[in-house]
Amino acid sequence: MPLRLDTDSTPPRLILEGVVSIEETDGLLEALTHHAGIGVDLSGCEHLHTAPLQLLKLRKVPVLAPPADNFWLRCLGVTAGPVACDETTAMEEDRPPDNDWGLFN
Repeated sequence: MPLRLDTDSTPPRLILEGVVSIEETDGLLEALTHHAGIGVDLSGCEHLHTAPLQLLKLRKVPVLAPPADNFWLRCLGVTAGPVACDETTAMEEDRPPDNDWGLFN
């Protein structure tokens, strides 16, 4: 199961493992709604569908253990260590200059 809830830790921890697909989004929303102050452990997450990713960013869920893959770190706006998702930081610091995408040259 890609979602596991650990209520014995402080703060409560939702562990996302393996492939977290769109089907897990409802369970993720339910866990976030019923457990105030919950954080996520993404250290075992191999793939995160954009629906649960957007939910984590929208709810500004603290990332207690970031994923190993740099792609997911950038999507979450996590730059180093266990930190909360911060859209402002991701947009200002991690965004390459406009013409580095090579789309409109």
